[in-house]
Amino acid sequence: MDSIDATMRAHMGSSLMIPHCPQVHRLHHYPQKSLMIYVQLSDWCSLMDHGLLYMNFTDATCTCIAEGDGDRIMCCWKFLLLHFYTDRGSSKYALEALYLQLQQQAILSPRQGYRQRWNRSVNNHGVGGSNVPIDLEVEYDNNSIKEGIRKLCPNLTHAAVTRVACMLPVARVTVQCSMYQRSVI
Repeated sequence: MDSIDATMRAHMGSSLMIPHCPQVHRLHHYPQKSLMIYVQLSDWCSLMDHGLLYMNFTDATCTCIAEGDGDRIMCCWKFLLLHFYTDRGSSKYALEALYLQLQQQAILSPRQGYRQRWNRSVNNHGVGGSNVPIDLEVEYDNNSIKEGIRKLCPNLTHAAVTRVACMLPVARVTVQCSMYQRSVI
């Protein structure tokens, strides 16, 4: 036990240890100052931990969704499950992450699990690295349809709304072609 404490003191310094046993860590001279240093260190470590976790997840989601890498996204969700579980204020996120892992590991058939893992993004351009999250794509489609319905104002009928919904893929291709022509010219 003494060799472990000596090793920890050599690597971390005695002022950075938890002051639970002042005789072992020799904190009896300045216990308040050592406690303050430890609290500051733990705050900074916590901040760095959360920052690195956030950067990993945003990098993973941006890069992995752009590339369509479902395995890395699931790996991030496994790590976030542990993070959400230890954080007492976000139990609903922990349950959602746990439910996602349960679906992947036990509930879904291998075919459905494969679909859930790899169908998290959509590529409308046909170019590698330009995938978009599927929920963002659905949100964009919903906004486009709502805009078309708003422009119908007095002519709002079931047939007109159906025409607007059927027009969405055609409008998307038209907009992409016009943007391509503008970039070429």
